[in-house]
Amino acid sequence: MYIPMLKNKQQEYSVLENMQPYFGEYVIPLIEIFQEKYENKFEKDSHTGEYIRTVKNGKKNKSKVKLPHKPEDIITLSSISEKMEGKPCFIDYYHKKKTPTPLMALLRKFPEYKQKILEITNYDNFIPVVSIINESDFSKNDIISLLTSLKATKTSYAFRIVVEKILDYAEVIHQFISDKDYLIVDIAESPISSIVQNLHDIQRLNFAGRKIIVNSTRNASYTTAPYEEDDFTSLIDCSLKNEYKKYGFDDFGDYCGMKDDLNTGGGRKGIHRGHALALFYCYKENKFYSIKNEEETGQPGYKEVISKIMSKESFLDSDKDCPVVAQIVRARQSGKDYTGWAIWNGFIMERVIHQQYKSFLQ
Repeated sequence: MYIPMLKNKQQEYSVLENMQPYFGEYVIPLIEIFQEKYENKFEKDSHTGEYIRTVKNGKKNKSKVKLPHKPEDIITLSSISEKMEGKPCFIDYYHKKKTPTPLMALLRKFPEYKQKILEITNYDNFIPVVSIINESDFSKNDIISLLTSLKATKTSYAFRIVVEKILDYAEVIHQFISDKDYLIVDIAESPISSIVQNLHDIQRLNFAGRKIIVNSTRNASYTTAPYEEDDFTSLIDCSLKNEYKKYGFDDFGDYCGMKDDLNTGGGRKGIHRGHALALFYCYKENKFYSIKNEEETGQPGYKEVISKIMSKESFLDSDKDCPVVAQIVRARQSGKDYTGWAIWNGFIMERVIHQQYKSFLQ
């Protein structure tokens, strides 16, 4: 089984919706929640009940007045549930140290984190994930308390832990991971060859649950500059797919060709900076094919990238079933070019999910 790890950014909500046909037996997504999603509500006239409209600075037309968000307006889990249409997915409230959001800051307080995790159990198709990532703000007793509460709900759950902390939590894993639960071992950007001893330690653990290993295949420090203009790239390490079973794991996962960061779509590069880059995962080669605009013209460079993709359509979509290539070709034929960073990030992820799904059908 393949576990695509997505964050709850707007583009990744679109990925969830577009990839719905491929989720299920072979592909179960893990969604890292780092920000809340709110239902927007607007101010109404207390007498007429009609929406109040005003002209905002720099605008000509009147628009509705948005009310400040309140806790009761949160629709994070319900919006994901709508996208998943009853299919299973892992839900992980993301509380890493770097680039905190208001939600992440809240999640560093154990009572609030525990409450969020237990709320996940209100959805039958959601699998709560309890995470020990980087320097945890929680004690081992905190984690035992949360796992005890989850066990009482009779639901399946996952325990996600960085590989370096496995032995520290060996007894917890033995006690709380039953045959309906999951152990998710996160090796981040570590090459699998560098943690062989840790993996042997995991093989010696005595527990009944399913074992999943996840990593980040793409180094977070790389810009688009070093990627190849028209060739398979060596900058993304896909070796985990070929190695995970050797070390006794049942399933594997990664960030679908994306970096593990919270950048919401090219903001750091800007519209006219950096290379336009398209990455196409090919499961038969277990590599990413890189197509890059050689000029650093930013998002407009995707027009050149699309031309290169069109010339390689038979190679990139030899089975005529790739939803990403099909969408790009249809758009070009209708006179439209996709030139936004976020949509191309979505294409990278959708290509990976589709290709991994196909690999399990072979």
